[in-house]
Amino acid sequence: AGHGPSPAEFGPMTPRRMPTGRLLPVCLLPLALPCTAAAAGVSWLLAESVESCTAICQTCGGECVDGAENWPAGFSWRCAPGLGSGCAKPLSAATLGLFDLQKEPRCGWAESPGAPASCGAAPVQARLLDDDGQDLEEHDDRRFCPCKVRDGRAPIAVATQAPVTRQALAVDPGPQIGQFRCSIKVDDHLRSVFYNGTDITGRIDWGQFWNSTRNVTFSPWPGSYLVVYGEDINGDMYKTGGFWADCNGAPAQNLKTAWESFCAHDVIDLAHLRGESWGWAPATFHPGRIWYPGTLGSEGMRHCVFRTKPMEDSGYKCDIKVDDYVRKVFYNGIDITRLVAGDLNRWDAVRRASFPPIPGAYVVVYGEDWKGDFFNKGGFWADCDTAPAKDLERSWESYCSTTELPIEYQQGEGVGWSKPTFRPDSHAGDEWQPGTLGDANKGHCAFRMIPVRIPTPEATTTMLAPATTTVALLPAQPSGAPMGTRTTLALATTTTEAPQPAAPALPEGWKAVWDPLHKAYYFWETTTDFTTWSVSEVTDKAKQEEEKAEAKRKQEEVKWNKPCKTQEECLKIVDAYLSNQPRQGNSLLRTYGPGSLDGGDCGELCEMTEPCPTDPLIPGCRYDTYDNSIAAIYLTKRGLVEEAKTILHSLAELLYPKSLDGIDAKLQHVGPSGKTVTLLAAAYSDVSKAKAGNYESDGIYDGAVDTGNNAWVALAFAHFAAATSSSCHASVARDILSALDSAAGNCGDTLSGLRGRLEPYPRNYRSTEHNIDVFAVATVLGDKVVSQRAHDFVHSMFGRNHAYNKSYSMGTGDAEEEKCSQSQPFGPVPADCTYWNLLADADPDRDRMAAALAFALRYPKVEECAKAEDPNNIYAQGMWTSDEDLIRYTGKKFYGTRFTTWGNGVQWEVTAGAAMSMLHFAKRYGALQSDGQPVELEHFVGQARDSIKLLLGMYKGVPGSVLGGNRDAWVKWTMKQDKWRRDVPFPGGTDTGVSWSYLRYNHVASTSWAGLLMLYQGESGEALNEDANPLAPPKQPMPQEDAKDCSCMGFGEPTEPPPTTPTAAPEEAEADFKLWQHWMHTRREAATGAAVPTGSEVLSVVATIKVTTFTHGSLGLDLVADTMTVAGVTDAAARAAGWRIGDRLVTMDEMGLSSVSDLNQRLALLAAAQQQDARPTASFKVLRMDLCGRSCQDIVHTLGKACSSTWADECPQTEVPKPFSARSLLSDLCPAECGESKVTGAWTHATKPGVETVLISQNQIHWQSGRVTLVEMEESDGG
Repeated sequence: AGHGPSPAEFGPMTPRRMPTGRLLPVCLLPLALPCTAAAAGVSWLLAESVESCTAICQTCGGECVDGAENWPAGFSWRCAPGLGSGCAKPLSAATLGLFDLQKEPRCGWAESPGAPASCGAAPVQARLLDDDGQDLEEHDDRRFCPCKVRDGRAPIAVATQAPVTRQALAVDPGPQIGQFRCSIKVDDHLRSVFYNGTDITGRIDWGQFWNSTRNVTFSPWPGSYLVVYGEDINGDMYKTGGFWADCNGAPAQNLKTAWESFCAHDVIDLAHLRGESWGWAPATFHPGRIWYPGTLGSEGMRHCVFRTKPMEDSGYKCDIKVDDYVRKVFYNGIDITRLVAGDLNRWDAVRRASFPPIPGAYVVVYGEDWKGDFFNKGGFWADCDTAPAKDLERSWESYCSTTELPIEYQQGEGVGWSKPTFRPDSHAGDEWQPGTLGDANKGHCAFRMIPVRIPTPEATTTMLAPATTTVALLPAQPSGAPMGTRTTLALATTTTEAPQPAAPALPEGWKAVWDPLHKAYYFWETTTDFTTWSVSEVTDKAKQEEEKAEAKRKQEEVKWNKPCKTQEECLKIVDAYLSNQPRQGNSLLRTYGPGSLDGGDCGELCEMTEPCPTDPLIPGCRYDTYDNSIAAIYLTKRGLVEEAKTILHSLAELLYPKSLDGIDAKLQHVGPSGKTVTLLAAAYSDVSKAKAGNYESDGIYDGAVDTGNNAWVALAFAHFAAATSSSCHASVARDILSALDSAAGNCGDTLSGLRGRLEPYPRNYRSTEHNIDVFAVATVLGDKVVSQRAHDFVHSMFGRNHAYNKSYSMGTGDAEEEKCSQSQPFGPVPADCTYWNLLADADPDRDRMAAALAFALRYPKVEECAKAEDPNNIYAQGMWTSDEDLIRYTGKKFYGTRFTTWGNGVQWEVTAGAAMSMLHFAKRYGALQSDGQPVELEHFVGQARDSIKLLLGMYKGVPGSVLGGNRDAWVKWTMKQDKWRRDVPFPGGTDTGVSWSYLRYNHVASTSWAGLLMLYQGESGEALNEDANPLAPPKQPMPQEDAKDCSCMGFGEPTEPPPTTPTAAPEEAEADFKLWQHWMHTRREAATGAAVPTGSEVLSVVATIKVTTFTHGSLGLDLVADTMTVAGVTDAAARAAGWRIGDRLVTMDEMGLSSVSDLNQRLALLAAAQQQDARPTASFKVLRMDLCGRSCQDIVHTLGKACSSTWADECPQTEVPKPFSARSLLSDLCPAECGESKVTGAWTHATKPGVETVLISQNQIHWQSGRVTLVEMEESDGG
């Protein structure tokens, strides 16, 4: 009830043809009368005009109040909601309802207003029911009857009410234009009323006195002014006069704000009477004067005009014609038919739809041609702000049918929409130009169009040019209003755009969008698509929403703010989570879940897949190799060795094939244990059980073989081996490292390091994080060669990404033409390259680690990070951040690190490691400073640890992210439509910035790292447990390898590859190995104090050189006496013979050479024979390192090749001599030049060179047959 509905709520009333049936009086309402007519016990009953108020009151046991019966008809009435009770008791306004007196003989009563302050007209809207209880449209022909309770008692219930039928109506009113009504009072005289520029004074229902209420009705038109002209005879419209109105769209309670005024001493001119011209201002409000809530006026002014817009122009307009009927109009899926101005049932009427700008929303017009042919007999025409009539053919889509359209098509949804058929000049007259749309032989058509496209970012920032206006006087016509025609003088202007004002500050989630059509901003709530032109509405809406949200937050805070308190309590949560995690056929732990943690309240973009996040193209859940490895490490450190052993058993099953049949040879790696290893895929599936060496089956979720993942597996086996003294698990770790070294190879350039992705889908990049992982496991296993190469690469990555020159680059690029790319791509830097680097001590340079850590702990501006090419832009750098859990509110922020500098949100796996690394830094290096200011590491550690403890308490595990939204949300906000937009409430989890996101599912890796952090230091001030550091050597020693212990690999003995035929029987070579060792050591020890010549110590290729010239008993060589190594070639004959620097003389004419003097004696005999005209020939066998025709001296010293490069790097097209392989390092090929130990490199027999050459490297002898023998090193005087 109250003061009438606003048009935004109910719209203009458009009566329709009523169906056959009864119209029944259905409700009672309290209605304010002039105070003189109000009486206690009076209630008001809605009655048909054919019934007298006396009859109606008597029907319900009351009596009509004399003098009050002639209440004006023509109101728009609205019943209060709710269901009324019977006549036994008067009803309050809150319980008034609708009644079908044929089915339920009741009278609905309401108490009359009892206080004069409530007096005044109160137009409301009535609703009627037909026989079936369905709503009918309103009739004009109604009146309210004042009925008084008899003897102070409520009227008695009666069972009869004369039915009111359609035939009982005097006339069927037919289709009419909907009416707005305005009740007006002016002290003293009402002079005129204009609407939409037209004088409607003649429509006023005049009263007899100065304080009478004058009523006027009009057809609403969006954005049109209602203008009332009044005069006070005392010359003061404020003190002695005044204006009051209660209108649809401008109710009395809004009198102060709904109207503007223009006042003067003299008679008002015509332009102002129409609501035009200049000088309008908010009217002065005089509260409490005469009429409630007050009056409007202007002090000292006799004449005033007041204007308002009963139906606001909500932003965009469409003028519509449909031959014959407009059945429905929808906008953004909402039925706005009642807001459409104009006659919906007259074929040639212009109907105007007005709607707010909602980017991307459809306006849909559903029409009907009563002859069933929208093309030949009917037609659709529209002229819209953003789709004018001239563009009709290309602006609209249609869907037509011979029957009534389903609701989804009326709303603009469904499939099958197409370009409609255009019929030019279909109707006579200019009003239908250029033609109409519609399909032949289809009587029902819906037409849709998007008036407001989704704005580009520039829409909020583009500034327009200063205004320049040229003015001319021209005759003008009213623009599309159905109020008749008129001719006036109008201003025709040619104007360039005025400067765009600055956008106002808005609450979070709102955007100001400049609308060039209206030269104003509208305000868009991006999450709901709500729009408005009013800033105050934005702030009011935001305030209301915030108040509701605050109450909800307080409830949530009590429920969820429950962190685990003690170290043991937290660890038990981790234990329980891992124990209950689902497993697949190989018994690996599922990476995520079980089940989601709710994605939030954002519709489809927050609907989480169950029981785990899935890829649209890959069935099943994923079971990551890395996650299982870190879980096994945690369980080992926790002392839950049986649980850890179960995971390692599963991993070992996938490492050691039961059969090599069908496995590509390049995927096989014979480890130090003698067993064949196939490295692990990134992730496995629960669709079927996986097999070792197979990377494409249904058991595989991600078949990529990554160096880092496998290094973590080796770490898990190594830590378990140390904790349990299991030599078998140590052997598995060594087998994996050997396979990585063999498969990833050595890139042989100055960067060194191992490649990141291996067969069967190899890539050419090198990853810093992967090399940190390799460094860690190589250090744990005591492999100094591999750890050095990994260190060299990590060291070279500091500052290499110039956009982040105080941190470690992610790694190299992935150029296809380079086996080991050295490129540096533009991109982010990851957090783990700093934090894991610290934990592993992979690059133990204090200055570098301090700079990288200080950088990582900065708070960045996320929106600038993608553009951070300026290394001095500190705001675009750093990775420490905070999140809020909007789904389970705790009142706390969650602190941690982003995954990369391009990421968004806290990544909890790396955050736990970050806290551990800060503690490790403080212990090893001491205090940290950044730009001369101290960095309180304990503060950051506390933030991370407290956040993780709260997550453990809330979720009984640690999720991948606390940010809501699903994968589609991440794609929408990050990957495609709105790149880098992360300010939405539910952005699709924690974005890594490198093409994937962590969603709201508990996460095995994050939870396991949380457990390691609790083991490392559960509370501030406690001593550090270094054994909980997964990237550091364990406190227990690594057990020695036992080739006979295969207990943890017992999944069938793999078939060994067939042996390569050696150049001589390996038994003979092995039998003489002691002689080799003794001979080589003897020769080394004889070189007391002598410089080590190039390539002299270890050689692998036997070459034969024939010499026919022995001038002066010399070969033309400079020899190092004690090693018989060529240090220089002094003449052309020697060069022609093929001698090279580094050649080591072994035999001359199949006889061993023991010394230079032995050689000189033999050469003297040959020189003498040559002088006697004989033609002696000598055949020398030398040991040399032949690298594509170059010696070790040339390769290492002259060309400067890195000792970590491989044969494949230096001689990619050349066959590799046994026992070397394409992956053999230059340090093995040329150990003397690379400063390696005395026994490293190639060895051959002292007196039978070439019978068998072996490689001694990393405490192993590699035979040409492919077998491996362990070497136990002993200390000697020479080291």
